[in-house]
Amino acid sequence: MSGYSVICTQEEIYKYISVENSTKSYQLIDSDSFKNHIDSLLNEYKTRFPSVYEIIKNKWNTLGLEDVLYEIKHNKKGVDNMIKSLDNIENFSIENLIDLFEEINISDRYLNDFFTPKSLCISTSKMAISNGNYERKNFINIFDPTCGIGKLLFYSFLEFKEEFPHKTINLKGMDIHSRFSVFTESILDLININHNEIVTEDTLSSTTEFKDIDLVLSNPPYDKKNIELKFVDYVYKLNVKHSFIILPNNFLFSQKAEKLRKELLDNNLLESVVQMPEKLFHSTSISVSVIELKQDRKDTKVFMINASELFTKNGKYNLLNIDKLLEIYTPKFECVLNGKNITKDELYQLMDKYKFELGEILSINPDLLNDKIKLHKTLEDLENRKSINLIDSRNKIHSLIEELNKNSSLVSA
Repeated sequence: MSGYSVICTQEEIYKYISVENSTKSYQLIDSDSFKNHIDSLLNEYKTRFPSVYEIIKNKWNTLGLEDVLYEIKHNKKGVDNMIKSLDNIENFSIENLIDLFEEINISDRYLNDFFTPKSLCISTSKMAISNGNYERKNFINIFDPTCGIGKLLFYSFLEFKEEFPHKTINLKGMDIHSRFSVFTESILDLININHNEIVTEDTLSSTTEFKDIDLVLSNPPYDKKNIELKFVDYVYKLNVKHSFIILPNNFLFSQKAEKLRKELLDNNLLESVVQMPEKLFHSTSISVSVIELKQDRKDTKVFMINASELFTKNGKYNLLNIDKLLEIYTPKFECVLNGKNITKDELYQLMDKYKFELGEILSINPDLLNDKIKLHKTLEDLENRKSINLIDSRNKIHSLIEELNKNSSLVSA
């Protein structure tokens, strides 16, 4: 690990984040030098941070330090071979470390909570920055109540630090699995030491309160019992100024979520809904949307974006086109449905009159309404997703077209 020191200022550490600046910075050489480096780091921690030394060492042990030292002592040849393989990797960065840990844990279906793809982490953070109000703050507090291995917090730090290099970014997180929470804190301490607080607790029953939170970012666990709804309710009741929650698309349709959706609308908290492309996750085929909640909104407009086609293929998976999404999102509320504003009352009008749910509204692009071929394909797509009956869909959309052709306020600029 020559050329890299964990114990340095935030600014010094920050320059090692990018791949370009971290070439060979993790070079381990062999098991002896690796052990010497571990001993050196522990001694440095003990000297410089005596009050937290035992905490740091215990966290490292939770991540497997004792197992590594045991292997170095009893399986030196095997460790040397592993180190040789790692040292042959060019440009090994902190991101590679996160990816490696994710790959190890994807095989554990009990622990795998569908780790957030990098493109989704970055795009959510960029949306938060573009629609936030952080200029007058000296510090920014970001909280992920379901932090997993810390990807949302990690990439949000990078994005916020790039936008606000002189502000202090405080990262807060919570996860039920100690393996994840300890890894998260260890990674974040590499880039943001003394400004992180990660706890191992069950979020839904936790009594821990993080105060003065500016932003919540969350990709909660999903299951057949719709546990994600409990996390939406949890975030909603935090009364934080700004929140982004990544949810399976059935949140936009399901009857189980109907009461919660209506409550968010009634309280004028729903700022935007962004339907993401499918196959973004490596560990599940679930398609998701990003729900943006905001306190003290000045109007009742809800920004609806169908970004399901904004991707490029990457093998079996898709990569979100962040730039194209931000082109739509950033000039917010300049662009009913997929290109114009729609107010809360107008949204209710659509939902009540035509019995649409949020997800169905997202599936209708006004630009396609006069194109019979594309409109038919839209109807087929809806049917293939089994979201609504095809005949009902056609009737609903044609009724909507008639309403639009009457110069309804729904298409006013």
